[in-house]
Amino acid sequence: MSILKKLFGDGKEQVKNQDSTDAIGPARFLAEDYNTRLFEDLSGAEAVKKVTDREVQVLDVRYEYEYHHHRIPDATLIPLPQLQVRFHELDPQKPTLVVCEHGLRSLNACNFLGNQGFKKLYNLVGGMSVYPGPQEGNGV
Repeated sequence: MSILKKLFGDGKEQVKNQDSTDAIGPARFLAEDYNTRLFEDLSGAEAVKKVTDREVQVLDVRYEYEYHHHRIPDATLIPLPQLQVRFHELDPQKPTLVVCEHGLRSLNACNFLGNQGFKKLYNLVGGMSVYPGPQEGNGV
């Protein structure tokens, strides 16, 4: 089940449209902002298999201090705020696993990259906080 369906249901229920000024917190998070056809959600175990089998390039969209603490070996670091100007550093033809700490920044990155023409994108649901595979960094 996709993270969006977990958060927002299957879309069959009527949802009251909420003005972004009514939202609690600094930003709104609405299902209609995401095109789930652009990417596929993966569990930690599924992500480990793809990384181990070298089926994907790994993009880490966390901040540098998070990346240095723990990361998937050989992951490319492009913090989410820099992605719009640096996404050309990645090969859009290669399947790409996008990770962050808990899975929301990677969701945003997948949506953006899909709209830039990336062919196959995977979002690590739960992020690095649930990734059971080999990791490196100064916090490991």
